Amino acid sequence: MSYKALLKDAARGSARGALQLVFKTVTSTNSSYQPGGDPVSLAGDFKEVKVALVEASGGYVARATSYSGAAFKVQLFYVPDPTTISGSNSVLTEVVSGTNISGTVYNIVAIGYV
Repeated sequence: MSYKALLKDAARGSARGALQLVFKTVTSTNSSYQPGGDPVSLAGDFKEVKVALVEASGGYVARATSYSGAAFKVQLFYVPDPTTISGSNSVLTEVVSGTNISGTVYNIVAIGYV
């Protein structure tokens, strides 16, 4: 599912084109998590993504990083269990390499150039 809104007059004086706001649901394409993030491409919606906010299913905390054109990576973190962690319970830990994330769904709000 995807919703798009062209930001009127946002491109005045810009050689990049108009800015667009997109709300999109994406299912993770990778079954095995790699350190640094799961690659996501919004090439059908953007030429260049400027910022993305990501919510992930499965109890993960998500962060968009490593922007490159219409692609970026979604870095996933575990929320620490305060009943089993020693020390500070405010530190997020990145998902371990090789973790199966095939059922993870991303709800994305992104702004970029079209």
